[in-house]
Amino acid sequence: EERNPEYFKKGLPYMDGLKYYIILDQASRFAALRTKRVHATGIGMEIMPDEITIIQREAPEIVIQKHWMLFWAGINLPLHRFPWSDIRARQALSLAFNREEAWNVVDYGWGLKGGVMATQGEWGLPMEKLETIPGYAPWKESNIAEAKKLLKDVGVPDGYKAVLLVRQGEDYVKLAVVMQNVLAKLGIPSTLLIKETASWYDTMYASKG
Repeated sequence: EERNPEYFKKGLPYMDGLKYYIILDQASRFAALRTKRVHATGIGMEIMPDEITIIQREAPEIVIQKHWMLFWAGINLPLHRFPWSDIRARQALSLAFNREEAWNVVDYGWGLKGGVMATQGEWGLPMEKLETIPGYAPWKESNIAEAKKLLKDVGVPDGYKAVLLVRQGEDYVKLAVVMQNVLAKLGIPSTLLIKETASWYDTMYASKG
């Protein structure tokens, strides 16, 4: 992107241009920042806690900003298909999903429990209301037994298997592995089908037909 010489505010923008690099691999992204190939990275989890320590030691001139942002990685379920068309099956999955464990794995402990809107903001549900939703109260081991009972009540047969369609990207894959472990605890074996973003969208929307 080149500087706009006809920008409506005189003297702006300050930079002559911007060049964007699409770097899918986390290690390669960090190497580009560390070697000054790029001058900035990320609006999300683009730099890891251990990498911050290295940057602060080797390149203290690079400013690290940590701030809260509204971002979540969702689990999309085919609501037109059994068993997920039954709300009890969805409640079972929510109950079995340990959110604290998930954000420790995916977000290195930087996450916060919340709904679609952050509980810390004026539009989000207060925490005491959020925790009345199945799976949002502090997680306990008995959630698994309760979730298994719900799936049995729904009529999920022994031997039921799941395929998880996963968008390519480290964080998406890590979350998918967490979900794979949740399903395993419920007695549901699963496989991961990882696709790059365009193919992922095509497959996901085709499956809704």
